[in-house]
Amino acid sequence: MPAPIVLFAYNRPEHTARALRSLAAADMAESTDLIIFCDGPKETPDDAERVAKVRAACRAATGFRSVRIQNDAPERVEAASHDASSPLD
Repeated sequence: MPAPIVLFAYNRPEHTARALRSLAAADMAESTDLIIFCDGPKETPDDAERVAKVRAACRAATGFRSVRIQNDAPERVEAASHDASSPLD
């Protein structure tokens, strides 16, 4: 069995859809698990719309053994991106 594929997606629906099509066309895709992490939108309406389109593309993904999608809430992403108390070592 092949290793799972992990895809990180944010606010580029066209790129996400293209990546998903390419991955689904790969050899052994039908026996591969796909795990998708989608960040939540920032504070702008345009960003929220683009993230919604990315998430819709992810929900429509086919051609894999399984597809698991992890959506992050905006407040969780915001807190993580501005948390200066946990430096990266």
